[in-house]
Amino acid sequence: MTQTKDAYSPNPHQYIVAKEGFPFISIAFAMAFFSLFFHVPLLSFFLFGIGIFIVSFFRNPTRHLPGNSNHLISPADGKVIGIFPGEKHPLSTETFTRISIFMSVFNAHVNRFPTDVKIKKIVYHTGKFLVASDQRAATENESNQMLVEDEQGQEIVLVQIAGLVARRIICYFKAGASAKRGEHLGLIRFGSRVDLYLPQNYTVSTKAGDKLKAGLSIIGERL
Repeated sequence: MTQTKDAYSPNPHQYIVAKEGFPFISIAFAMAFFSLFFHVPLLSFFLFGIGIFIVSFFRNPTRHLPGNSNHLISPADGKVIGIFPGEKHPLSTETFTRISIFMSVFNAHVNRFPTDVKIKKIVYHTGKFLVASDQRAATENESNQMLVEDEQGQEIVLVQIAGLVARRIICYFKAGASAKRGEHLGLIRFGSRVDLYLPQNYTVSTKAGDKLKAGLSIIGERL
């Protein structure tokens, strides 16, 4: 599949590392330098490693959007752990196909919109912190649930799900806003999952086990 020439950048001053990671990165490297100053090289080496890991976790790579506006792109980096047709969601009366994408701590955690949308409703659900790969997490875990409409008025549900380690879900948008395909939706700190509920007028072109890149992998197409 060919890709567009221009990378999507919602902010001309976009950082290569998500700003939410700055405090964690600063603390890790500051402690590493202090350890080195006080002649504790092993601790300093360990803390530098932690700092590099945190930078990797919060990385915000530039992605070149593939295909055209009818192609649905992945909202998250990670592995498809299941595709479930005939699903319902409390925010809508529609019947969906649910795609579950698990993000390990080694994936980039900036989430993106899979297509152009208008945001109808956002609900934050407090809940458990089961391992995000557990299918019970879809209904029992803490989550940020977003009901959106595509350009044809079809409802899609996007759900950011906290996991065993992830305890902080960040969403950059409010209900009533519009967002572009590939635009940054938010992020989840330290391991998590995104579930995407697609209506019947979308075909699914990914499968369980596929490894995806947010804003880069095509996972479906609007009919």
